Amino acid sequence: LNLFMTKEFLGNNDFKISNQCVSANCPSNIALIKYWGKYDNQIPANPSISYTLNNCKTNTSMDFFADEEFAVQTFLAGNEEKKFAEKIEKYFRNIEQFLPWILKGKYIIKTENTFPHSSGIASSASGFGAIAKCLMNLYEIFSEKKEEDFKLQKASFLARLGSGSACRSLYDGLVVWGETKEVPGSSDLFAVK
Repeated sequence: LNLFMTKEFLGNNDFKISNQCVSANCPSNIALIKYWGKYDNQIPANPSISYTLNNCKTNTSMDFFADEEFAVQTFLAGNEEKKFAEKIEKYFRNIEQFLPWILKGKYIIKTENTFPHSSGIASSASGFGAIAKCLMNLYEIFSEKKEEDFKLQKASFLARLGSGSACRSLYDGLVVWGETKEVPGSSDLFAVK
């Protein structure tokens, strides 16, 4: 990643980890203007606009066991999902520069959707959004920082690195992802309302 563009999101090595259980939910979204491909590091080829579906969400709980060997175990609606766990492990390794404590423990992630699987509603958007929110809850606890606006923006940034459209699910209503002169403050790195 271009460190100049992302330095505000780089992790701080001043943290104290502990066993924690956090939870979050995140809605999915429907793209009104889709993004048509992306460049390296999930940078969109064009700006996109979506509408957030507040009643179609993913509910996620994340148990973190400090100082255990890094591993991820995932359960979707009560069933263990090993392939999803491998995907999340890879994702966590990819975002370590932004959350330096992320590989210093074991995770048990339990997740379920309030909408039917394979119904055309993107569960990857709501799923990665909920995981990013859980990670930012851990970030707050481990770094003893409370910064609501930054927390949401960084969650959108982290969600994007898991699933591009997930960055739009962090906000209600109409959301833009991708830098455009029509929307002040818009960015390729995170979504904005």
